Amino acid sequence: MCIRLKNLHCVIICLLSMMCLDGAVFGANQDGATDLGVDYAFMFLMTLSPDFAAANYTIQNKGGPDVDIAIGRLPYHIDLVQKADYRMQLEVAAAYQRTEEIIPTFPDPGENIDARWNTYGAGVGLLYEYNVSNHLRFTPSMRAGIAKMENRASYNGAQTNLIKDLYEGTLFNWKTNASVYNLGLGLSYDWTLLDRASSVKADVYHVIVDSFNESDSAVTFIEHANMLALKADMIFPTNLVINEQRLDFVLLLGANNFFGENRRTLGYTSSYQAGIGGELPLKWRQTMFGYIRLSCQVLWADNMKGWMFTIGYNPK
Repeated sequence: MCIRLKNLHCVIICLLSMMCLDGAVFGANQDGATDLGVDYAFMFLMTLSPDFAAANYTIQNKGGPDVDIAIGRLPYHIDLVQKADYRMQLEVAAAYQRTEEIIPTFPDPGENIDARWNTYGAGVGLLYEYNVSNHLRFTPSMRAGIAKMENRASYNGAQTNLIKDLYEGTLFNWKTNASVYNLGLGLSYDWTLLDRASSVKADVYHVIVDSFNESDSAVTFIEHANMLALKADMIFPTNLVINEQRLDFVLLLGANNFFGENRRTLGYTSSYQAGIGGELPLKWRQTMFGYIRLSCQVLWADNMKGWMFTIGYNPK
């Protein structure tokens, strides 16, 4: 998954442009920061939602500076109940997101604001998986998380430093916390090729993001979002052997779509990903523990490109 902070970029640039022309727009700055609440909410959503990838992205804004984004998410699943027809899992996840943008303020060289948004979060969830048939599964889920976002900005250039006080604490150099609630419904279908299981999954989520303990009232929001995620995880056994273990080939495909009132908040409604990888068995003293996976994917949407390189664990 990826983010294109089109609204955030445009509002900040518009406010800075108004300030440069008019000299003082503190009132507009306050309103603008409040309007940006939906952008901040989606940044929290992206940090803690399960189908946003741990990856690096570059957003190419036409006529404006690029936005660089990095997301890291580490989930861990624990089986609470496992029966023939169903199972329940506890999910624990830690996550981090960094967004960076150098925003020009005046035409003179070196006049800009170097802005960074850092988000730290953690969440828990319950996933219930019911076997509709031998290959089809229905998975409702509930997740809740808490995250903290900090904006840190440096003002570069003599003219830019003159307008610093107009934006401190509202557009730049602030912090807030937020709670993230996620309700999901999913369907997955799996099949077996030789001794390996592949799957295709579709999940729909409704997410609520609510800020609290804001450093300034201008950074306050409560927002709702809806998302559809499609993922294919296909494993093909091969005849290749590494260290007496069979290497399996992995094909990864995915698409994500926002729908509803705020569907274009990130500047796009759909994003896509595709990649390949390999898996080797993880064994210790003749006991099989699953598979170690090494994979690489590319990600793209409107005016966005990114990549994801992962080392992971597949228990199946």
